[in-house]
Amino acid sequence: MSVTAIIPQPIEVNTHKEPGLEETKDLVITAARSAGLDKQADKIESCGSKYAVSKCSQCGEFIGHPYHCNQSICPTCYYRNLFRFMNRHRDSWDKTLGFVIVDVNYGCFHEYEMEDGMTRAKEIHQDLLCRFPFLKGGVYHISLRWNEAYHHYAILYHYFLNADITYAMLILWALNGQASVDSHIAFEDYDQAQRYFIRHSCQYPADILLDCTKIRWYISFMKRRKLIQGFREFYRMAGGSNRSAKKEPRQVCPICGGKLEFKGLTLPQYAWWDSDYQCYHVDPGAPGL
Repeated sequence: MSVTAIIPQPIEVNTHKEPGLEETKDLVITAARSAGLDKQADKIESCGSKYAVSKCSQCGEFIGHPYHCNQSICPTCYYRNLFRFMNRHRDSWDKTLGFVIVDVNYGCFHEYEMEDGMTRAKEIHQDLLCRFPFLKGGVYHISLRWNEAYHHYAILYHYFLNADITYAMLILWALNGQASVDSHIAFEDYDQAQRYFIRHSCQYPADILLDCTKIRWYISFMKRRKLIQGFREFYRMAGGSNRSAKKEPRQVCPICGGKLEFKGLTLPQYAWWDSDYQCYHVDPGAPGL
């Protein structure tokens, strides 16, 4: 199928005050239930308000930790995982090179054109990286933005580069009209750059996920894709060829090293902190177990 991208079609910027994280969470739960996604809604509702509890098969202790649902549509986990990803790899960046964030709009497409649109964006993206062999590398995040006026989705790649502002101009030149640069900004301080990247460039797609008519499509469309990835020297940051297999610490009992078996979710008042073993113990008689 032949697809013609609409470039550059400016994305409308919402001028109203965005809801807070808790309000957004309540709204996405409502949208999910309206779309028949009760299982996902239940998990988001429990996220951050309950403890996940496992029992050690060796010593019999009940060990807990704050429950995070890790649902792709949960606003709390969305930002939590972005910050965790970036903080986990903060030592990989060369703090002397500077940082530049470039938002590239790869075009606007109707829902039935989105598969072809994503393929087109990926091809232009790969060609773009080939044009800069001396670029140290960086991270890019993929997002969709809904344009109500034209009833189509914009495909955006948000690039966080370990480079100076010159690369923003070079990217604009290299795109050669195939896509547009929506914005670019340079930073000398890594922490400031990271906060801007996560809070402004990689914003939670509330315009899509708070709409019960779009949320199910978004989950299906994006579940096969990694939203954040590293490239060049940062490829390992996305679990690429240099990824080393590690056993998840929460699968191992912090007291005896035995295997933990998940038992259920309970309320935080039934858990208490053990400073010696650096873990939460949970009352075996707590509700939900």
